[in-house]
Amino acid sequence: MKEITADILNHIGLKLIFDSSIGGGSIHQASRLIEPATGKSYFLKSNSADAAAMFEAEMRGLRLLKEASERQQSAMVVPEALASGKVANTAWLLMEYLPETRPSGEHWMDMGRALAQLHRDPPADFSYGLDHDNFIGSLPQHNTSRNQSWPEFFILNRLEPQYEHAINQGRMGALKAWSNLCSWVQENFPDGPPSLVHGDLWSGNAMFVNAPEGPKPAIFDPAVYVGHAEVDLAMTHLFGGFPPSFYQGYEETTPTIPGFQERLDVLNLYFVLVHVNLFGGGYVRQAERVIHRFD
Repeated sequence: MKEITADILNHIGLKLIFDSSIGGGSIHQASRLIEPATGKSYFLKSNSADAAAMFEAEMRGLRLLKEASERQQSAMVVPEALASGKVANTAWLLMEYLPETRPSGEHWMDMGRALAQLHRDPPADFSYGLDHDNFIGSLPQHNTSRNQSWPEFFILNRLEPQYEHAINQGRMGALKAWSNLCSWVQENFPDGPPSLVHGDLWSGNAMFVNAPEGPKPAIFDPAVYVGHAEVDLAMTHLFGGFPPSFYQGYEETTPTIPGFQERLDVLNLYFVLVHVNLFGGGYVRQAERVIHRFD
Protein backbone atom coordinates (compact mmCIF):
# COMPACT_ATOMS: atom_id res chain seq x y z
CA MET A 1 0.00 0.00 0.00
CA LYS A 2 2.88 2.40 0.66
CA GLU A 3 3.99 2.05 -2.97
CA ILE A 4 0.48 2.98 -4.15
CA THR A 5 0.11 5.99 -1.86
CA ALA A 6 3.55 7.19 -2.95
CA ASP A 7 2.49 6.82 -6.60
CA ILE A 8 -0.72 8.74 -5.92
CA LEU A 9 1.36 11.53 -4.41
CA ASN A 10 3.51 11.60 -7.55
CA HIS A 11 0.48 11.60 -9.86
CA ILE A 12 -1.80 14.20 -8.26
CA GLY A 13 -0.04 15.54 -5.18
CA LEU A 14 -2.38 13.94 -2.64
CA LYS A 15 -0.80 12.57 0.52
CA LEU A 16 -2.97 9.66 1.64
CA ILE A 17 -2.78 6.84 4.18
CA PHE A 18 -4.58 3.51 4.37
CA ASP A 19 -7.67 3.45 6.58
CA SER A 20 -9.57 0.19 5.98
CA SER A 21 -10.41 -2.56 3.50
CA ILE A 22 -13.84 -2.58 1.84
CA GLY A 23 -15.52 -5.86 0.90
CA GLY A 24 -18.03 -6.71 -1.80
CA GLY A 25 -15.98 -6.78 -5.02
CA SER A 26 -15.55 -10.01 -7.00
CA ILE A 27 -12.62 -8.88 -9.19
CA HIS A 28 -10.63 -6.10 -7.49
CA GLN A 29 -9.57 -5.19 -3.96
CA ALA A 30 -11.08 -2.04 -2.49
CA SER A 31 -9.80 0.22 0.28
CA ARG A 32 -10.61 3.45 1.99
CA LEU A 33 -7.79 5.98 2.14
CA ILE A 34 -7.64 9.11 4.27
CA GLU A 35 -5.98 12.47 3.69
CA PRO A 36 -4.48 13.18 7.15
CA ALA A 37 -4.42 16.94 6.66
CA THR A 38 -8.19 17.17 6.09
CA GLY A 39 -9.67 13.84 7.19
CA LYS A 40 -11.24 13.49 3.72
CA SER A 41 -11.87 9.92 2.51
CA TYR A 42 -11.01 8.42 -0.88
CA PHE A 43 -11.93 5.12 -2.52
CA LEU A 44 -9.13 2.98 -3.96
CA LYS A 45 -9.36 -0.03 -6.26
CA SER A 46 -6.28 -2.18 -6.76
CA ASN A 47 -5.29 -5.39 -8.51
CA SER A 48 -2.36 -6.94 -10.33
CA ALA A 49 -0.61 -4.89 -13.00
CA ASP A 50 -2.69 -6.65 -15.67
CA ALA A 51 -5.71 -4.63 -14.50
CA ALA A 52 -4.16 -1.29 -15.51
CA ALA A 53 -6.08 -1.15 -18.80
CA MET A 54 -9.34 -1.97 -16.98
CA PHE A 55 -8.80 0.85 -14.51
CA GLU A 56 -7.93 3.32 -17.26
CA ALA A 57 -11.12 2.39 -19.13
CA GLU A 58 -13.19 2.64 -15.96
CA MET A 59 -11.80 6.09 -15.24
CA ARG A 60 -12.71 7.26 -18.75
CA GLY A 61 -16.20 5.80 -18.41
CA LEU A 62 -16.84 7.45 -15.05
CA ARG A 63 -15.76 10.79 -16.46
CA LEU A 64 -18.12 10.43 -19.44
CA LEU A 65 -21.04 9.61 -17.13
CA LYS A 66 -20.22 12.46 -14.75
CA GLU A 67 -19.97 14.99 -17.59
CA ALA A 68 -23.30 13.79 -19.03
CA SER A 69 -25.03 13.96 -15.65
CA GLU A 70 -23.80 17.50 -15.13
CA ARG A 71 -24.85 18.62 -18.63
CA GLN A 72 -28.34 17.24 -18.12
CA GLN A 73 -28.52 18.60 -14.55
CA SER A 74 -29.42 15.09 -13.49
CA ALA A 75 -29.61 14.24 -9.82
CA MET A 76 -27.42 11.19 -10.50
CA VAL A 77 -24.16 11.20 -8.57
CA VAL A 78 -21.15 9.71 -10.32
CA PRO A 79 -17.94 9.46 -8.28
CA GLU A 80 -15.10 11.62 -9.53
CA ALA A 81 -12.32 9.47 -10.96
CA LEU A 82 -9.12 11.18 -9.85
CA ALA A 83 -6.28 9.11 -11.27
CA SER A 84 -5.10 5.63 -12.17
CA GLY A 85 -1.63 4.17 -12.32
CA LYS A 86 0.65 1.15 -11.99
CA VAL A 87 3.47 0.60 -9.52
CA ALA A 88 5.31 -2.40 -8.02
CA ASN A 89 3.31 -4.89 -10.11
CA THR A 90 0.05 -3.37 -8.86
CA ALA A 91 -2.52 -1.32 -10.77
CA TRP A 92 -4.75 1.17 -8.96
CA LEU A 93 -7.66 3.56 -9.46
CA LEU A 94 -8.43 6.40 -7.06
CA MET A 95 -11.93 7.85 -6.81
CA GLU A 96 -14.07 10.11 -4.72
CA TYR A 97 -15.46 8.29 -1.67
CA LEU A 98 -19.27 8.28 -1.52
CA PRO A 99 -20.89 7.86 1.93
CA GLU A 100 -23.75 5.37 1.49
CA THR A 101 -27.19 5.77 3.06
CA ARG A 102 -30.52 3.91 2.96
CA PRO A 103 -33.24 5.13 0.57
CA SER A 104 -37.02 5.12 0.59
CA GLY A 105 -39.38 4.40 -2.30
CA GLU A 106 -39.44 8.10 -3.12
CA HIS A 107 -35.67 8.10 -3.48
CA TRP A 108 -35.86 5.13 -5.87
CA MET A 109 -38.20 7.22 -8.00
CA ASP A 110 -35.47 9.87 -8.02
CA MET A 111 -33.02 7.22 -9.25
CA GLY A 112 -35.35 6.36 -12.14
CA ARG A 113 -35.82 10.01 -13.09
CA ALA A 114 -32.09 10.70 -12.88
CA LEU A 115 -31.22 7.72 -15.10
CA ALA A 116 -33.79 8.81 -17.68
CA GLN A 117 -32.24 12.26 -17.73
CA LEU A 118 -28.75 10.83 -18.16
CA HIS A 119 -29.96 8.69 -21.07
CA ARG A 120 -30.92 11.85 -22.93
CA ASP A 121 -27.27 12.85 -23.36
CA PRO A 122 -25.35 10.83 -25.96
CA PRO A 123 -22.02 12.41 -26.96
CA ALA A 124 -22.56 14.18 -30.27
CA ASP A 125 -19.42 12.74 -31.90
CA PHE A 126 -20.15 9.05 -31.20
CA SER A 127 -22.24 6.63 -33.22
CA TYR A 128 -23.17 3.40 -31.45
CA GLY A 129 -20.16 2.25 -29.47
CA LEU A 130 -17.36 4.49 -28.30
CA ASP A 131 -14.05 5.85 -29.56
CA HIS A 132 -12.23 3.21 -27.50
CA ASP A 133 -12.80 -0.35 -26.31
CA ASN A 134 -13.29 -1.14 -22.64
CA PHE A 135 -14.38 -4.02 -20.39
CA ILE A 136 -17.47 -5.72 -19.02
CA GLY A 137 -16.30 -7.23 -15.75
CA SER A 138 -12.85 -8.50 -16.67
CA LEU A 139 -13.82 -9.36 -20.27
CA PRO A 140 -13.06 -7.15 -23.29
CA GLN A 141 -15.98 -5.11 -24.61
CA HIS A 142 -15.61 -4.03 -28.24
CA ASN A 143 -16.99 -0.59 -29.05
CA THR A 144 -15.17 0.67 -32.10
CA SER A 145 -17.14 -0.80 -35.03
CA ARG A 146 -18.92 2.26 -36.38
CA ASN A 147 -21.78 3.25 -38.70
CA GLN A 148 -24.01 0.37 -37.65
CA SER A 149 -27.67 0.38 -36.68
CA TRP A 150 -28.43 -0.41 -33.06
CA PRO A 151 -29.60 -3.98 -33.85
CA GLU A 152 -26.43 -4.59 -35.89
CA PHE A 153 -24.21 -3.19 -33.17
CA PHE A 154 -25.91 -5.28 -30.48
CA ILE A 155 -25.50 -8.47 -32.48
CA LEU A 156 -21.95 -7.92 -33.78
CA ASN A 157 -20.37 -6.14 -30.80
CA ARG A 158 -22.31 -7.56 -27.88
CA LEU A 159 -24.02 -10.92 -28.41
CA GLU A 160 -21.75 -12.65 -30.91
CA PRO A 161 -18.37 -12.04 -29.19
CA GLN A 162 -19.65 -13.48 -25.89
CA TYR A 163 -21.49 -16.37 -27.56
CA GLU A 164 -18.44 -17.32 -29.64
CA HIS A 165 -16.16 -17.03 -26.62
CA ALA A 166 -18.45 -19.36 -24.64
CA ILE A 167 -18.34 -21.92 -27.47
CA ASN A 168 -14.56 -21.62 -27.93
CA GLN A 169 -13.99 -22.10 -24.19
CA GLY A 170 -16.22 -25.19 -24.13
CA ARG A 171 -18.79 -23.55 -21.86
CA MET A 172 -21.63 -23.98 -24.39
CA GLY A 173 -22.30 -25.80 -27.62
CA ALA A 174 -23.41 -24.07 -30.81
CA LEU A 175 -27.21 -23.86 -30.97
CA LYS A 176 -29.25 -23.93 -34.18
CA ALA A 177 -31.61 -21.27 -32.85
CA TRP A 178 -28.84 -18.64 -32.71
CA SER A 179 -29.36 -17.38 -36.25
CA ASN A 180 -33.11 -17.10 -35.62
CA LEU A 181 -32.43 -15.05 -32.50
CA CYS A 182 -30.17 -12.67 -34.44
CA SER A 183 -32.83 -12.26 -37.15
CA TRP A 184 -35.38 -11.47 -34.46
CA VAL A 185 -33.11 -8.77 -33.02
CA GLN A 186 -32.78 -7.20 -36.47
CA GLU A 187 -36.55 -7.14 -36.87
CA ASN A 188 -37.65 -6.16 -33.36
CA PHE A 189 -35.01 -3.89 -31.80
CA PRO A 190 -35.66 -0.16 -32.26
CA ASP A 191 -32.88 1.71 -34.04
CA GLY A 192 -32.50 4.56 -31.60
CA PRO A 193 -32.45 6.98 -30.09
CA PRO A 194 -28.80 6.49 -29.01
CA SER A 195 -28.01 7.02 -25.35
CA LEU A 196 -24.91 7.06 -23.22
CA VAL A 197 -25.44 3.95 -21.09
CA HIS A 198 -23.83 2.78 -17.87
CA GLY A 199 -23.56 -0.66 -19.45
CA ASP A 200 -23.45 -2.81 -16.27
CA LEU A 201 -26.34 -1.45 -14.22
CA TRP A 202 -27.35 -4.11 -11.72
CA SER A 203 -28.23 -3.34 -8.12
CA GLY A 204 -24.63 -3.86 -6.95
CA ASN A 205 -23.51 -0.91 -9.08
CA ALA A 206 -26.07 1.56 -7.75
CA MET A 207 -26.59 3.06 -4.32
CA PHE A 208 -27.69 6.20 -2.51
CA VAL A 209 -25.31 8.68 -0.97
CA ASN A 210 -25.78 10.86 2.06
CA ALA A 211 -26.29 14.52 1.15
CA PRO A 212 -27.58 17.58 3.07
CA GLU A 213 -30.82 17.54 1.04
CA GLY A 214 -31.33 13.81 1.64
CA PRO A 215 -30.31 10.56 -0.11
CA LYS A 216 -29.15 11.04 -3.69
CA PRO A 217 -28.87 8.26 -6.31
CA ALA A 218 -25.42 7.19 -7.44
CA ILE A 219 -23.96 4.79 -10.00
CA PHE A 220 -20.44 3.38 -10.36
CA ASP A 221 -18.43 0.46 -11.87
CA PRO A 222 -19.59 1.20 -15.43
CA ALA A 223 -18.98 -0.41 -18.81
CA VAL A 224 -19.88 2.76 -20.70
CA TYR A 225 -20.76 3.10 -24.37
CA VAL A 226 -23.35 4.71 -26.62
CA GLY A 227 -26.12 2.17 -27.06
CA HIS A 228 -29.83 2.08 -26.40
CA ALA A 229 -31.30 3.07 -23.03
CA GLU A 230 -33.07 -0.30 -22.92
CA VAL A 231 -29.81 -2.11 -22.09
CA ASP A 232 -29.58 -0.32 -18.74
CA LEU A 233 -33.27 -0.76 -17.98
CA ALA A 234 -33.07 -4.45 -18.86
CA MET A 235 -30.14 -5.16 -16.58
CA THR A 236 -31.88 -3.54 -13.62
CA HIS A 237 -34.22 -6.57 -13.75
CA LEU A 238 -31.35 -9.05 -13.19
CA PHE A 239 -29.88 -10.27 -9.89
CA GLY A 240 -32.71 -9.16 -7.61
CA GLY A 241 -33.85 -6.16 -9.62
CA PHE A 242 -34.79 -2.63 -8.63
CA PRO A 243 -38.03 -1.73 -6.81
CA PRO A 244 -41.18 -0.74 -8.76
CA SER A 245 -40.82 2.93 -7.78
CA PHE A 246 -37.58 3.11 -9.79
CA TYR A 247 -39.42 2.15 -12.99
CA GLN A 248 -42.25 4.53 -12.16
CA GLY A 249 -39.78 7.40 -11.93
CA TYR A 250 -38.13 6.41 -15.21
CA GLU A 251 -41.44 6.04 -17.09
CA GLU A 252 -42.67 9.43 -15.84
CA THR A 253 -39.57 11.02 -17.38
CA THR A 254 -39.06 8.91 -20.52
CA PRO A 255 -41.65 6.25 -21.44
CA THR A 256 -40.19 2.99 -22.70
CA ILE A 257 -40.73 2.00 -26.33
CA PRO A 258 -43.57 -0.52 -26.88
CA GLY A 259 -42.33 -4.10 -26.95
CA PHE A 260 -39.67 -3.63 -24.27
CA GLN A 261 -40.95 -6.57 -22.21
CA GLU A 262 -40.60 -8.85 -25.25
CA ARG A 263 -37.02 -7.64 -25.79
CA LEU A 264 -36.05 -7.83 -22.12
CA ASP A 265 -34.63 -11.38 -21.99
CA VAL A 266 -32.69 -10.92 -25.23
CA LEU A 267 -31.21 -7.64 -24.02
CA ASN A 268 -30.13 -9.41 -20.86
CA LEU A 269 -28.73 -12.35 -22.82
CA TYR A 270 -25.57 -10.29 -23.27
CA PHE A 271 -25.06 -10.01 -19.52
CA VAL A 272 -25.97 -13.67 -18.98
CA LEU A 273 -23.38 -14.73 -21.59
CA VAL A 274 -20.82 -12.53 -19.84
CA HIS A 275 -21.55 -14.47 -16.65
CA VAL A 276 -21.31 -17.74 -18.57
CA ASN A 277 -17.79 -16.75 -19.60
CA LEU A 278 -16.82 -15.52 -16.13
CA PHE A 279 -18.50 -18.13 -13.93
CA GLY A 280 -20.22 -20.87 -15.97
CA GLY A 281 -22.61 -22.90 -13.80
CA GLY A 282 -26.30 -22.10 -13.91
CA TYR A 283 -25.74 -19.16 -16.22
CA VAL A 284 -25.21 -21.65 -19.07
CA ARG A 285 -28.72 -23.06 -18.67
CA GLN A 286 -30.14 -19.55 -18.33
CA ALA A 287 -28.55 -18.49 -21.63
CA GLU A 288 -29.67 -21.67 -23.39
CA ARG A 289 -33.28 -21.14 -22.26
CA VAL A 290 -33.36 -17.70 -23.89
CA ILE A 291 -31.77 -18.92 -27.13
CA HIS A 292 -34.08 -21.96 -27.36
CA ARG A 293 -37.07 -19.61 -27.43
CA PHE A 294 -36.15 -19.12 -31.10
CA ASP A 295 -36.07 -22.81 -32.11
